[in-house]
Amino acid sequence: MENRLAIGTLVCVLSFIAPPVVHAELIPVKAEGRSVIKGGSRNACFESARVHALREAVEQVSDIELRSRTKVTNATDIKDRILVETRGYISKYRVLEKNVVGDECIVQVRAAINDIKVREAIDEAIANLMEQLDIPAMGAQ
Repeated sequence: MENRLAIGTLVCVLSFIAPPVVHAELIPVKAEGRSVIKGGSRNACFESARVHALREAVEQVSDIELRSRTKVTNATDIKDRILVETRGYISKYRVLEKNVVGDECIVQVRAAINDIKVREAIDEAIANLMEQLDIPAMGAQ
């Protein structure tokens, strides 16, 4: 009987301590990337344009998130930190179109961006920036 009571109490305590399960919202974004053909390699050019398009897709979502926050003084630094690594933010993508115009490859993609991962990256970048600028975190004494 005491074991059941102890287990029941533990379950109740853990249910209050455990963070709530949050489901990511996948935000659909259409983006375009461009790259210049170098050395005659169209494949490398299209790959570079695709990477630029995916970066642009993540940037669109991170811009929306940064604008929704108040008093973000150095949004460019924060955005740059997020865009260093776009993998993980993109749940899936599809190339919609590939074209060559002059010496430039153009790739259009539709990507599903994980908003929670973008928010987490922004939170981390803001915390790092505040630490570098020696600004105390909110609630710190």
